[in-house]
Amino acid sequence: MASFDSLSDEDRWALAFYVGGFAYPTAEATQGERLWRDDASLRQRYPNLAAFVGTTPVAAAADMGDENANALIAYLRRHPDAIASHPDGSLRLTRERLDASLKAYAAGDRNAAADLALSAYLDGFEPVEPVLAARDPELMTRIEQAMGALRAAISRSRPLAEVQAANQQLAGLFSEAEAALAPEKASSASSFLGAFGVLLREGLEALLIVVAMIAFLRKTERTEVLGFVHGGWASALAAGVATWFVATYFIGISGASRELTEGFGSLFAAIILVTVGIWMHGKSNAESWQRYIKESIGCGTGSLLLRIGRATPSARLIGIDPDPAVMARARARFAVAGLSVELHVGFARQVAELVGDKRPTKIVSSLVFHQVPMEEKEAALASIFRSLETGGELHIADYGLQRTRLMRTLFGSIIQNLDGRANTEPNARGVLPDLMAAAGFRNVEETDVIATLSGSISLYRAAR
Repeated sequence: MASFDSLSDEDRWALAFYVGGFAYPTAEATQGERLWRDDASLRQRYPNLAAFVGTTPVAAAADMGDENANALIAYLRRHPDAIASHPDGSLRLTRERLDASLKAYAAGDRNAAADLALSAYLDGFEPVEPVLAARDPELMTRIEQAMGALRAAISRSRPLAEVQAANQQLAGLFSEAEAALAPEKASSASSFLGAFGVLLREGLEALLIVVAMIAFLRKTERTEVLGFVHGGWASALAAGVATWFVATYFIGISGASRELTEGFGSLFAAIILVTVGIWMHGKSNAESWQRYIKESIGCGTGSLLLRIGRATPSARLIGIDPDPAVMARARARFAVAGLSVELHVGFARQVAELVGDKRPTKIVSSLVFHQVPMEEKEAALASIFRSLETGGELHIADYGLQRTRLMRTLFGSIIQNLDGRANTEPNARGVLPDLMAAAGFRNVEETDVIATLSGSISLYRAAR
């Protein structure tokens, strides 16, 4: 017989577990199996073999009582693979990104910390939101609020201890979430609601695309090709039903194959979305769109100021725009409307200098920030903050966080094709609230999100 010294580490551990199992009767192991299967908190306590072998029977008994401790140890010593095969939890990626965010913040890299914290939510937590919302909506709301508080603490450069505390709070909430997401917590109702939520989300995205194409064809008076659109969605629906039937009753597909199929399907869908977006944009008048953007940013030709002036006749209005020709058109427009407006030629970073000591109580910006570089965004917000009266408010309407695949695709295929990726990508990742907070604004909030054919536009409000 081979000596113990000649065994590999794996064989040594297997032998140790085998011998250790003799200390407990089989009946206790059967009870321990039920405990391990039904109690999610036990799986959280021993997420890996290192945690289990590092706990003595005495310590386990102190935590859960002699009877439960003996039963659990009896089972796990006979079946250590139950721990080894148990995943770290559906929120593992979220935990990893938050840990990396905390390390980056401790190292002084606030931008990387903010990006990682945002990724923890979008890449790690968001995929499990529908299921968690169906099982424990109150817990999901608490997690979203806690993640928002963590991002706010990072963006405002709060002390490291405060960021660590926010991280620890999230760790506790994630443990609760993993318990709620455990298979034994599932019910027919929660499974139905989770599946219905996914179906509703994907169905609405597909519906928006079809509606957008139909509206576009009607506007361009190409109604003769509407039949192809209707034939396309009807064929897609029939193909989906047929695929489900074949996959369910005729083909056995492994989990890996399902993931691979879903990946290729998503890639194909993304290609179709981008192609359709580019086609629609190519068929539209790109020059007219560019002219509209250039005439609408800043003060532009004065459309927004006219509406504000008519809504609040007693307000003193100031308009700033970098284009002298556009400002001349705005001045003529205001004269015809009988509206008194103080106009300045300049950029957003010069607001404080151009306004001087007038101290406005409200500043409004529409579709400016997504077109300028990051340093210009920061300089503009800093200048606006300096110029505002204490208690004054900043209101921004601009492309913000693109939350859905559809909005992200439309934004990328239209706005980023027109204005470039370098300046627009930070907006698409939701950077504006963080920049506003970093400039010194308080009570920063996103008051509304409006879906458009070029991506979602967010309305932000903040106070000095």
